[in-house]
Amino acid sequence: MDVIFLLLSLLYLLCLIFILCYAVSCFILAKRFRRYLSIKQKIDPFDLNQCYSKVLIQLPVYNEKNTIDRLIDSVCGIVYPQELLAIEVLDDSTDETTLLIEQKINEYGALGFKIEHKKRLNRNGYKAGALKEFSSYQAEYLVIFDADFVPPPDFLLRLLPHFRNEKVGMVQAKWGHLNATENFLTLVQALSLNFHFSVEHHGRNFSNYFINFNGTAGIWRTMCVADAGGWSDETLTEDLDLSFRAQMKGWKFIYDSNVVCEAELPPNLTALKIQQYRWNKGGAQCFKKLAKILIIDKNLNWEQKLFGINQLFASSTYVFVFVLYFLSLFLVLFRDQSSIINIVLIIGSLFIVNTILLAYSYYVSWEQHLKTKRNFIVNFLLFLIMTSGLSFHNFLAVLSGYFSSNSVFKRTPKFNESNLSTLKKSNYFIPKLSISVIIEILLSLVFSVGMINSVFFLDFASAVFFGFIAIGFGLVSFQQLKEISIKRH
Repeated sequence: MDVIFLLLSLLYLLCLIFILCYAVSCFILAKRFRRYLSIKQKIDPFDLNQCYSKVLIQLPVYNEKNTIDRLIDSVCGIVYPQELLAIEVLDDSTDETTLLIEQKINEYGALGFKIEHKKRLNRNGYKAGALKEFSSYQAEYLVIFDADFVPPPDFLLRLLPHFRNEKVGMVQAKWGHLNATENFLTLVQALSLNFHFSVEHHGRNFSNYFINFNGTAGIWRTMCVADAGGWSDETLTEDLDLSFRAQMKGWKFIYDSNVVCEAELPPNLTALKIQQYRWNKGGAQCFKKLAKILIIDKNLNWEQKLFGINQLFASSTYVFVFVLYFLSLFLVLFRDQSSIINIVLIIGSLFIVNTILLAYSYYVSWEQHLKTKRNFIVNFLLFLIMTSGLSFHNFLAVLSGYFSSNSVFKRTPKFNESNLSTLKKSNYFIPKLSISVIIEILLSLVFSVGMINSVFFLDFASAVFFGFIAIGFGLVSFQQLKEISIKRH
């Protein structure tokens, strides 16, 4: 039995070390981000005498009847010479979205816009397949917008100047949030995405590490896309895949947070889970595909390789988080059976530094959004609770990315706030009770028992830890049951 306790204790410490590595990387990027803020410079936009180039905007969509009008309206509102701008709607829809697209194309075509409706016979490869099938290198630059984005009119005029440097292959804009304050789910997502689009993107870009195109609201030099091998549907995150292949080819990427492209955050948990599953599974697939190539690349220094691996492996942190939860529960329940466990738990308590490092890193991001310290504490705690609640779901996504060859691309349902009252009465999106929801309910009960047990033995630190986890799983399962109940009535 002592051997089992020893092995589980070592695995427990290993999980803590991997999570510490992630937290340290966040801390380093936060420090680099602060250094960037002290010296950042704005690039001058195009003026009327600037020499313009041909630009192709592609809009890959699938059953986006709630947002397609807004998308096309905003894209056609982008300021740029019409004779040099072409717009293609890559439509894989099977519902009335196709008719809405045709109506919009007729409307703007009559006004002189070069806008085309591209339709496939099948949906092979999903978004990546559509981008690959309709790849065009006649324009010098390629811009991509997902269906829930609303680009600003000066999007091109402010980002294209970065391409004066011929080594620049992609420029990414910042994501804004149309509905950040809609509910607690969108608040947590805004906190997380703001961290990614400030600390992570700026920290990496400033340090000359790899960054990634975020799938939308960015501009590619078409020569860069071709040189990197084009779009691939081998993973669910075709954006991350192509980004790494391009940068390993020597192309430079730029992140410009001065240009903000507003977008819709998933307003309910079922939609959020679909998005999270795709992102985390795709991240694991990219790690499996690219990690070895990155490590042996002789043109990269050790820092670029280390942070590149860290970026590809980020979603896999959920595996260590979820395993750590169960190991913690097991060790606490059996601590009286082995002196080894007591020693390991004392060592493990030192890893509270993980949470401290993450809190600092997220606060650095929070500062840039002019929020109060008190609100940060509340929102960061809510973020930790939701992270706990989603850990099982994301754990399954990562495992699927490593071990499953099936890569079905499930689109994130998009609602458009102005349509919410109508959507609640429709059958547009009907959440269903799944086995994962039942498991999350059981997990909430299991960790509640762990919390009660810890209180009984006056181990209040463990009680708080298990309480957070229990609340997380409870909140996630309760919210999903609530969404299912609302749609059924």
